[in-house]
Amino acid sequence: MQSNLKLYKKDFLALVKIEKEIGLDENLGLHGKMRNIAHNASYILLVLIQKMEIDIENNVHSEIMLINIISIVLILFVLGFTGLVTITILKSLKNFELGDT
Repeated sequence: MQSNLKLYKKDFLALVKIEKEIGLDENLGLHGKMRNIAHNASYILLVLIQKMEIDIENNVHSEIMLINIISIVLILFVLGFTGLVTITILKSLKNFELGDT
């Protein structure tokens, strides 16, 4: 049994050596190239995701700023319109009072 285990170990190590020589090791040959491509693709994907997150954050800030500007313009419009209506009403009341006396 022990001699069979030694023979198996010797043959197994020889097989591993041959696999490395012909590129069947996970880091060599076509398999190694595919692993490198997969790692590079993962890195590129991570960079793109980070860029998209930054772009989305910047767009959100831009949209919030645009909403704030629109809100300020609307408030100023409403205040101006309210002021004009108030002045018109006051002038009408003054003209009405002057007409009665």
